[in-house]
Amino acid sequence: VSTTICGSFSQYEHEIRNHIGDLPIFGVMYMSSEGSFGFNHKINGGSHYLYVEHTFFEFIPFENINDENPETKLIDELQVNKDYEIVLSNKCGYYRYRVGDVITVTEMLENNVPCINIAYRQGSILDAHGEMTTSKHINEVLEKLSLEWNCEIRDFTSYVNLNESPAYYVIYIEILNYSPEIHTEVDVDIFDDFLRKTNEGYNMNREVGKVGQLKCHLVENNTFEDYMDYLLSEKDNTRNVGQAKVPRLLKNHQHREFFNERIISIN
Repeated sequence: VSTTICGSFSQYEHEIRNHIGDLPIFGVMYMSSEGSFGFNHKINGGSHYLYVEHTFFEFIPFENINDENPETKLIDELQVNKDYEIVLSNKCGYYRYRVGDVITVTEMLENNVPCINIAYRQGSILDAHGEMTTSKHINEVLEKLSLEWNCEIRDFTSYVNLNESPAYYVIYIEILNYSPEIHTEVDVDIFDDFLRKTNEGYNMNREVGKVGQLKCHLVENNTFEDYMDYLLSEKDNTRNVGQAKVPRLLKNHQHREFFNERIISIN
C-alpha cells in the first residue's frame, strides 16, 4: 500500500492497519508542491534519503529556527539525531525557500547523504515562553496515552491560551469509538504529566509557573471528520480535498469554538 506514515501522519498508521492488516506500507516519495525532496528508505518505515540530484538543500539548526536571519548548514555539516528546518533552491524557481518542514537526521550514508525523518511542521509549535512544544512531542504523549487508556486516539489539535495568566495549552483529542462504559481508564489530567516528561522545556516552565497546567478535552466521535467538512465548506477556502489537513495549531477563534461545542464531559 502506497501512503505516508511519517511526520504528523504517523498517528494514522493504526487506523490504516485496521483496514489493510499486515500488508506492507511504502511511502515512495517525500514531496510537496515545491518539489521532490527524497525517497523512502524502507518498507513500513517513515525515513527518507534526501534527493540531492535535483534540489540544493540548506538546513537551519533547531535552536536557530526563530532567529531573524538564521545561519544555515550544508548537507555535509549535519549531525545525526539533530533537528533542522529545510531550506531549498531548485530549478522550479525557488531560491532559499523555507518550506516549513523540520526533519531529524537519523543516519549518514556514504558521500554525506543523510537519512531523515520528518519531525513536524514549523507552524505547528505550541510556545508560550520558549518551551517549543512540537507535534512530535504531542504524538509521543498520545502513543503513551493510547497504551495507558487501552484505546486508539484518532486525532488531535491544540492552541495556547494567552488570555489568562499563566498561559496554558488546550488540547482536543478524539478517541476512536469512544464510550464511557468501555473507556473507563481515561484520565485527561495525566496528559500534563506525560508532556512534562517528554519536553524538558515545558517541564521547566511548569516548575517556575510560566506555563499553567494544560487542559485536555475529549471531543465527540467523528468530530475531526466533521471538522474537515467544515474547513472545505468555508467561504474563503482555497484548499482542495487532497491538500486539506487538520491543523495542529488552531489560530482561528471560530475553529476553536467548533471544538469547544463538541467537548465530552467525563466527570
